[in-house]
Amino acid sequence: MQTNHKLSGIKKEDTSASAAKENLMILLLINEGQNVYQKIKNDISPEDFKNEENRKIMKILYEELEKGDISNVIGLFEGKEELLSHITYILSKEQDIRDTSKAVEDLTGKFIKEKLQEEKSEILKKLVSKDLDKEESKKIEDRLKEISKKLVSIK
Repeated sequence: MQTNHKLSGIKKEDTSASAAKENLMILLLINEGQNVYQKIKNDISPEDFKNEENRKIMKILYEELEKGDISNVIGLFEGKEELLSHITYILSKEQDIRDTSKAVEDLTGKFIKEKLQEEKSEILKKLVSKDLDKEESKKIEDRLKEISKKLVSIK
């Protein structure tokens, strides 16, 4: 007898470190609004979020925060049931954040580090492919050195 383990309509919770980092950043942004937005907007974009729902949520939050502050978070997601469900999930998680500024700083560092590591990986792939002329090769080698220095300086 074979058992079917398919879960119909139930979404598996993403418990990865990346999802936790993204969810926490969304929570901080919702709770602290402009205070957090002003600190992260130049370093973190919605495109930096791996989870598609988180990316969509961040786009909406960024758009609203550009206009001013967000007063009715749930209202922003009316008619978008999947995003509303995800926001509700994020808001329901217990978070023990004693120092918001420190949490924002740490998370921003993690996002920047991840972006730099991804760029470094792409550069290394290009260098290995050897389809570059000398000038192009020199440019990306210089960028690789720059990334390596930045990665060392990030906690």
